[in-house]
Amino acid sequence: MLALSGVVAVVACDRSAETTLDTSRAALATTPYRGTSLAPKTLALTFDDGPSARGLEISRYLKGLGVRATFFVTGAKVGPTALPNPHGTTPDPAAAAILAELARDGHLVASHATTHRDLTTEVPDAELVTELAETDALLAPYRVPPQVRAFRAPYGAYDARVHAVLAASPMNAYVGPLGWDMGGRSDRYPSAAADWACFQGDLRTSGGGLANGTGYATSTQCADAYLAEIESVGRGVVLMHEPYAWASGNTPDLLRSLVPRLLALGYRFVRVDEIPELSPLFPCHATCATCTGPEATQCATCRAGDTLRAGACGPCTACRAGEVEVGACTSTSDRVCAACDVSCATCSATGPSACTSCPEGRTLRGSVCPRCATCGPGERVAQACTSTSDTACARCPAGAVSTGSPWAFCAICSAGTAPSPDRSTCATCPRGTSSPGEVEACLPCPTGTYASGEGASTCAACEGRGSCDDGDTCTTDTCDATRGCVHTPTPCAPDAGPPAEAGPIVPPATTSTSARPAEETSLTGGGGCGVARSPETGEWTALVALVALAARWRRERQNQP
Repeated sequence: MLALSGVVAVVACDRSAETTLDTSRAALATTPYRGTSLAPKTLALTFDDGPSARGLEISRYLKGLGVRATFFVTGAKVGPTALPNPHGTTPDPAAAAILAELARDGHLVASHATTHRDLTTEVPDAELVTELAETDALLAPYRVPPQVRAFRAPYGAYDARVHAVLAASPMNAYVGPLGWDMGGRSDRYPSAAADWACFQGDLRTSGGGLANGTGYATSTQCADAYLAEIESVGRGVVLMHEPYAWASGNTPDLLRSLVPRLLALGYRFVRVDEIPELSPLFPCHATCATCTGPEATQCATCRAGDTLRAGACGPCTACRAGEVEVGACTSTSDRVCAACDVSCATCSATGPSACTSCPEGRTLRGSVCPRCATCGPGERVAQACTSTSDTACARCPAGAVSTGSPWAFCAICSAGTAPSPDRSTCATCPRGTSSPGEVEACLPCPTGTYASGEGASTCAACEGRGSCDDGDTCTTDTCDATRGCVHTPTPCAPDAGPPAEAGPIVPPATTSTSARPAEETSLTGGGGCGVARSPETGEWTALVALVALAARWRRERQNQP
């Protein structure tokens, strides 16, 4: 332990004694923070003096195990510095890529000052703020969360003078200095070790002799000593470094030996910003109003419009269309929404009598949404239903029917059709009727006319100017509205017997307007029921009957529809 200006200085990085004292402090404290507030078997792994390829190897290995750590970076290894640089530290060309990957792997990128000079003995007041400010600017793109600024002094050297200068500057935003609980003893092997001493030949036993006779320890031997100290202390911050190595040892291999054994023993790992004592000292995440730590999942309360869910603040749930707020959103409880009644599109409360707007097919009447009225057959939609006005209907004109859904339009019935009784369709006119179109009903054929087929636009006139008279006194002639002329046989006059003298058959005085069949004319001598005289009455009677039967059959064939 090295006393400087009455304040304990904690020495690391090539120093033989590395210890810390536990004292109460503020955010930027006068003495280093430690990990004594961590739960048992909880460790914060820390790595100094990067960035480097070896640090990237460490990051990838730990990520594969689900372990997060903290890397304290020397600013002069990231970018050029205007400060005195007695150690000749130069930027690593791969620094930006390495730091970006560290951040993506979930590790915390923190400050180890710029030039790695002892702040208590090598840096004057005028340069103290710059030591942190230069590195602060270089690391800004890689801090996740961006407001988390953690600082460890080179060699752990920090005193009241350094604290006073930094606390009065913008660097007061940093939480630190960060110390350690394990990994800082180079003089207690094999019960403790420091990786820099293991791999540089500076490791000594409690009796003062060189460890293993050489001062060197292999990766496994160094890991054994770390494990012994960790098991003895049980929790806290573990100090390690990136750069140091020899043929049989380096920090990545030390971790490959140590970490699996720690996991098997039930240890868990955190970043330094997750140490309970330190978490409240970091600024809250931008999404939090108040917090218990810097992470987005460490919010205690939220700003207006946000609410707390599993420690994270996010926008209050918005009620969806068809829902209404029944519980207000607060910083600690989300908005509660309930479904509007099925008849409402939006509402001011639950139930069917609290509608403020209606869905399609309904219209608002006061605060209820009844279904839109529908037009009936024979009507059309004059004004469509809206969310604020009901359907208006108008009668279809004569000879028109309703069409569309629901009865949106009127259609005029064409010739041969007329509106059905319910006025829902244009029905085809039946036989015996006709329609010229645009009429209310199919019109019966007038006397003397007929329509033998369906869908007639006009009725046709029967023969004989509608009388159907065929001049045959043995038939009754009528004009049927569905068949046209119909000749129905009737009984003829009694047989008068043969005339006194044979001679040609004389036709009656009346004449027929209808032509008679040739065979009928030749047998009857024209119209009428007169019978030619025959030498034998029986034969003549049979012949006349046969001719009459043939004529009747012929007429019936003609009158068939």
